[in-house]
Amino acid sequence: MNPFIELKERLVYLAMAGTQLLSEDFRLKKAAQSFAPLAEKNPVFQKIHTDLEKLLTAPKEQQGTLLLGLLGLIDAVLYTQAAYLVEGEFFMLPAKETVEKAVQSRYSEILPVLQALSTTGSGRVEVLQGTLRKHPSCLQDYRIVDALIHDLNDSYSEMGKLVYQILLSMGSGAPLCVPDPENYYTEKLCTLPQIDKAQFVAQLKQGFDPQGKLEMAKRLYIISCTAQGEENDWYLSLLDTAKKEIRQEAIRALRWREDNIPLLMELLKKERAKGKEIIYGVLGSFNAPELLDFARAELSKNIKSVKYLRNSSSDAISDLIAEFLQADIERWMRCSEIAGEEYEKLCCYQLSLENKTSDKMLDIYRYLIENAAHLPKVRRNKDCSQSFAETFLYIVNNELRNILLTSCPQKLVDFFHSFVKKPKGSIGSAFVFADLLTLPKEEVYEAWHKEDFNTVLIAFQYVTYNDERYQMWNWSNNEDQFYSEPIMLQRDLKEPLDVRWFDLFLKKKRNQILYQLGAGCPQEMKQKIAAYFYRDIMNPPKYEGFDAGRVYRLMDALKEYGWTDWKGVLLAQAKQHPNINSYYWCWMFMRFRDCASQEVVYEEAKAVVELYDRYYQGGPGAVEIKNVLTQNGFYQE
Repeated sequence: MNPFIELKERLVYLAMAGTQLLSEDFRLKKAAQSFAPLAEKNPVFQKIHTDLEKLLTAPKEQQGTLLLGLLGLIDAVLYTQAAYLVEGEFFMLPAKETVEKAVQSRYSEILPVLQALSTTGSGRVEVLQGTLRKHPSCLQDYRIVDALIHDLNDSYSEMGKLVYQILLSMGSGAPLCVPDPENYYTEKLCTLPQIDKAQFVAQLKQGFDPQGKLEMAKRLYIISCTAQGEENDWYLSLLDTAKKEIRQEAIRALRWREDNIPLLMELLKKERAKGKEIIYGVLGSFNAPELLDFARAELSKNIKSVKYLRNSSSDAISDLIAEFLQADIERWMRCSEIAGEEYEKLCCYQLSLENKTSDKMLDIYRYLIENAAHLPKVRRNKDCSQSFAETFLYIVNNELRNILLTSCPQKLVDFFHSFVKKPKGSIGSAFVFADLLTLPKEEVYEAWHKEDFNTVLIAFQYVTYNDERYQMWNWSNNEDQFYSEPIMLQRDLKEPLDVRWFDLFLKKKRNQILYQLGAGCPQEMKQKIAAYFYRDIMNPPKYEGFDAGRVYRLMDALKEYGWTDWKGVLLAQAKQHPNINSYYWCWMFMRFRDCASQEVVYEEAKAVVELYDRYYQGGPGAVEIKNVLTQNGFYQE
């Protein structure tokens, strides 16, 4: 029965991957050759052989029907002839604990995604973003995975970019930041459902062309982030067959295994330009002791090579960078400003600080933070001079926050807690970060509610509420090589926020923070925030122009908190700004209709039209507003 089983496996795989791959499937053709001798043994076998020949030569529009018919016939034969050939007791295999159970997805949810991925035209990005927010489980469907892979080279750059980000997030498990299609002003961090990574990698490798275009380089990078070192032999095989961009990604993929170091050292002697730069970066990511002397020699020759050590988390490498940095800081302290060649060195040091938390490096951070006021100026060019804190210390602060979000090492937490006097401003926000991630909520509030409010505000701008939990986030300084965009990092707070923070934000009138975080409050606090938002929307600023975004955000927040008293909300905007044009009125009433009853919508439209009629004394302005509201179903005589 082996020829039958082999043939069925190839046909099932073809059904999963799509008949567009039929002409390229040499394994199916080989299975057909193996089956051919059986055709003479039995009329049923002859029928299978005949149908198989038809499938292999059929036009594309007939392949699907022939494939399903052939699969049904082979299944019938196997079911009637199959038998257990293994003796002994059978038992159930345990289910995989790392993969979510299969879910049933509605065809009405899957069809729009498949259409968006296989057609052209506007609106496709919004369809995909909406699915990510509302039905992320659809992405577990193998048909959608296959469609995503084949749409990596979408002619519309924004669509290709989103498809790439989805596939990368599915493989690596990193969250995806998705705008809300229904609300331009909000975003959501989406954690995509877990998938069978072995099957995912197999789908990505199917039809992979080492001589292909940029989409193949993207595929290779996604495979590398998903399988990591498990596909090392495959990466190595591509070094001799792949074209330039794909070969560079194959070299980058060697970063997962330290036993690739000897090969990389050999490649370093042959590669030029971009390839050599990638190898330096890969070598810099390893923590192997034998690379320490190599790194020291390279830094001694050219300190700008320090930027290639950014991905290393070795304390030995961190101490080595600290040794060179300390010498340069001592020299800079004797200068009035850092400029020219010295500024370029400073920039290279900035790039190397990721995951550097050795004792020597923490001592340098402490010295810079405590002596920020005495550090020299930094001249970026002849027209731009900044303080050291605005340049290097800003990067230090950002890297410390990223380390907290990625690994939160106790050594770094102790470093923050060891300061008696907490710094203010941007660098101080990293201290708030550390406390929110590691201390009970009451301790965080008591420690910071009387401190510099601007410092607290900077930190809270990086707190968000998603999936019923509070999280801190930040942009990594690492950029995606295909789209030059930073990568988002996130980590859950140790505990939900102390409710007293919201009383403070209400007192300080910090609407944006309340928009971000209010959804996670207890119900009593939500009612208090909603009442504040209601007072705010009913009293538009007197001496500022009309801000449609402000009205949209307030209406969305009130709706989310279950507000019911909507009468007079839009009339208040008209009274304060009677010159709002009809375009904005149409959009505001569309939002209003989602919040209030139809009766209230009609009453509100009537009140607005009457106000405009008095204001314009029945002129063209009043007529225009009335016509727009009538045409869109908001106003009735």
